[in-house]
Amino acid sequence: MSEYNHMGVPVVKSVLFEVKGMNTPEDRINVMNAIHKYSGVLFIDVNMHEEKVKVDYDPNNITIGDMCRYIESENYIVDVLSDS
Repeated sequence: MSEYNHMGVPVVKSVLFEVKGMNTPEDRINVMNAIHKYSGVLFIDVNMHEEKVKVDYDPNNITIGDMCRYIESENYIVDVLSDS
């Protein structure tokens, strides 16, 4: 189901992931590279020290499940902490 506001503009949502296993700057880059290339990912903020990743995305083009799978494919453990 497509999500648009009353003016027909796609809705932007945010999700906060806990990504276990990020210990080095290379891990930060790996996580970002795992999802930034996909349509619908608009912004990524990786906090390596807290093992948190915030993503702003267009739910018409990518799902939370997709992003989890892409990050997990890089051998990290992912949990969704919140989404809005």
